[in-house]
This record gives sequence, C-alpha cells and structure tokens, in this order.
Amino acid sequence: PFETGIWWMDAIGLHGRGKLAQIVRRHKNVRRILCGHLHRPIIAEWAGVLCSIAPSTAHHVDLDIAGTNFLNMLIEPPAFHLHVVGEDGGMVTHVCYVDAATERFLPGDRIKGGLEAYQQKYRAMGAALKAETP
Repeated sequence: PFETGIWWMDAIGLHGRGKLAQIVRRHKNVRRILCGHLHRPIIAEWAGVLCSIAPSTAHHVDLDIAGTNFLNMLIEPPAFHLHVVGEDGGMVTHVCYVDAATERFLPGDRIKGGLEAYQQKYRAMGAALKAETP
C-alpha cells in the first residue's frame, strides 16, 4: 500500500490505499501489515505501522531507485519471511533463503571448550539480558 521508490511498481500500486490508511490509523490494534507479490523484500512505516513485503520465491525486481531499469528482473536467492510471535505478543521476522545454505556446520570444533561451553556462555548472556528487561 506504500510507495516503494520503484516508479513502475508504484504505478500499479494498491487502489484505495488512502481508505486503507484511514482504517489502519483508526484501529490501534493493527501492529503490522504483511504482504508479498512485489518480488522485492521491502520494509516501510506506513499509516503508523510497520509494513513488510516478503521476498520472492521466484525472480526479484531490480532495485531501481533511479528509474532507469524498467521491468528489469534479477535472479537472486529465493526467500520467504517466517514470522514468530513470542509469548509477549511481540513479533520477530526471519528471512529464510530457499536452497541458499549449501552447508551446515557447528563452530564447536573451533571454540575453546567446545560447543557445550559456548552454549552455556550464551545461555548465561540470555538470562542476564532477560533479568534486566522490565
């Protein structure tokens, strides 16, 4: 519903976006607008809420702020958003790449004390952070 800065994508934008903005502003329980099908991951604040356009699982639209690459598409790694709602109702969004990770590894072999010592360190840091958060 918002301007992306890519003129030709904005030209085919959401019709009635002004009315939608009025509705969103009127309803304070709207915290995010999640959408897709623009073939480009974009995050913006619009009508007082965070908006997130998911990346494409196919081709991507060229980031053409200058407006000189009309209809250019790119073959970038396909991806999608995974939204995780926490116990407190807050939301965290992860970008998940499809087929982009070619290898998984654990850094434990390179860490003094091994992976278990590393996990204990991180758990302690997480506990300390939670203790100081109101």
